[in-house]
Amino acid sequence: MSLSSPIGGLIAGADLLLLMVVICRPLFMEHGDDEGDGLAQVAIPAPRPVHPARTAAFFAILVLISLAAIVWRVPLESVYRAAVNGAAQLLLQRPTIVQAYVERLHPIARLLVASYFVALAFSLRAGMLRRLVVLWHAALYLLLTVAIDTVVLYLGSLSGLPIRSYALESTFIVIASGVLIMARLIFTTFHLPRATTLAKTRPAAWRESVTLVLIIAAVMAAAGIGFALTAQSVATVTLAPVLLALTAGSVAMLVVYGLLLLVGSSPPPPLATGERPPLDVIVPAYNEAARIAPVLDSLERAAARYGGPVRIVVSDDGSEDATVAVARDAMARFRAAEGSVLQNPHRGKAATLNAALRHAKADIVIRFDADNLLHEQAFAQLPQWFADPTIGTVGGTSVPYPRDGSFFHRMRLFEVALGFRFARLGLMAVDGITCIPGSFAAFRRGPVVAFGGVAAGINGEDADVTMQLGRLGYRAVIDRGIIVYDNVPFTLSEFRRQRIRWSRGSVHVFARHSPLRAGLAGPRTWFTMVRMVAINFTSVVRPILLIHGALLAMFEPTLLRNIWFVGVFFILSASPMLLVAVAVLIRERCWTGLGWVIFWFPFAFLRRVFVLESLLSLPTRPVTAPWLIREGDPRWRHSQPLLAPPP
Repeated sequence: MSLSSPIGGLIAGADLLLLMVVICRPLFMEHGDDEGDGLAQVAIPAPRPVHPARTAAFFAILVLISLAAIVWRVPLESVYRAAVNGAAQLLLQRPTIVQAYVERLHPIARLLVASYFVALAFSLRAGMLRRLVVLWHAALYLLLTVAIDTVVLYLGSLSGLPIRSYALESTFIVIASGVLIMARLIFTTFHLPRATTLAKTRPAAWRESVTLVLIIAAVMAAAGIGFALTAQSVATVTLAPVLLALTAGSVAMLVVYGLLLLVGSSPPPPLATGERPPLDVIVPAYNEAARIAPVLDSLERAAARYGGPVRIVVSDDGSEDATVAVARDAMARFRAAEGSVLQNPHRGKAATLNAALRHAKADIVIRFDADNLLHEQAFAQLPQWFADPTIGTVGGTSVPYPRDGSFFHRMRLFEVALGFRFARLGLMAVDGITCIPGSFAAFRRGPVVAFGGVAAGINGEDADVTMQLGRLGYRAVIDRGIIVYDNVPFTLSEFRRQRIRWSRGSVHVFARHSPLRAGLAGPRTWFTMVRMVAINFTSVVRPILLIHGALLAMFEPTLLRNIWFVGVFFILSASPMLLVAVAVLIRERCWTGLGWVIFWFPFAFLRRVFVLESLLSLPTRPVTAPWLIREGDPRWRHSQPLLAPPP
């Protein structure tokens, strides 16, 4: 029995809307895990170390699922195609179009994406009920993809476009839908911070949002045309549509950043003035006796070049070595700056920073990590930036130590080129920067003190401060003249710990500031925050497809399905960001490390593995019945502003 086209469209739309309500409802909810105040105190269970066996188990499960998908490919594809065919035939009276669309689908690619949630369910440290709930997300994802395929087919049949492009374009949509399921899984599975209780006092960022929306719409339209032109040539190559969709997503993001640089209205470079207001530099330190002296020497040189009053406070977090004595000896040599050491009991970085923040007196405070060095020009333009009352925090460019020639030093050069010299400069045009790193973060002391200071109990506290200032209406900017020499990890274990902490911090900050829980505050929430979840999802999707492609090449080799083709295809799909990074390094005349470009691909794979491990490190919540879920007190809806927004 078939329905008329208008009625069928209404039914398809209603079904998809109902499914979206089921998926999105948890994204709005507070579950009461965090007993903190929503400002500077977060009270959730601590993260746990990740044993490599859990990571190995995750990938072993993916291999088993991939092998099963090869062995039972025909029946698995038949079941999925039958589901789409049945739903579409019920809604449309065009069996020829439906059949042509269904034949061009790549169900195995959708099943492989769903395997992400299956492997996560088995590798998490959780009880059986929680594993089953995580496993349910795989089924929910497949239900959503069937619904999306049906609606795409319905809308495509009305448009009159060639049927060959529908399946490829729907693949991009179902990849994006995986990001939505990933967000749901994060909010329903892990102990997370509550949404910030700081009221949003900033005016609506309409100009920035409209600019970004128009750019994204133009890029998506171009991508749609490209899909239509390439659909016929890639439709028969296994996994090619999904790889093309992932590659198109990376390219689209780079194009968005590039267009923002061209058409966006970033804050103009500050004009030089003779004013030299006082600066307070707070340096949190814990067992830094071996490195604190050159750090303080670099700050002294920057203070001398600045020419105004600079006070440097080393806030010691109960160090068990000679950090305090070494710091005092270094400060005794100060001529341009005033130095002091603040001794605190060992309570963590956030408490140490807040102790120093209470000790600070200047209106402009600079947080600087105790394992970095600073270029002597770093303070020069800060007065000009903060002369603009809308700017709340200023960051610089983090680069590796010049003398460090390790593998991770070389790879960090590419990350810096892409992030600090390209992406963040584009995001600055629409106030989309979510994190001014704690390696160097200059900010207004008054607003930060007013919302309680640096949040304790989470990772990513530097990003949280940036986001909190944004809620009050203050912009975040990058000064290209501020150069910070980072202490890059030397060993794989150090790099692993760093990236797990960074990725876990992105989840914590997303929970605190996601647009559906904390409200909109311009592109820095609805665009950049959502992109954080997309990174958590797509970082593991590529290895999943790589595993399946390699297994296909081994067990079912063909002319377009061999190990060399798979390798080349994946290198090409992962190359867009690398090419931009190389172009930026060449433009900056930074030739060091370019010869290591081929090592970017294993490095990128390591980063993706550690993104996965950051999720495995998060403690999971016990399962409660839906009607017993404690939503908590959504005070963020009723909180009062602490400060007037900047003019």
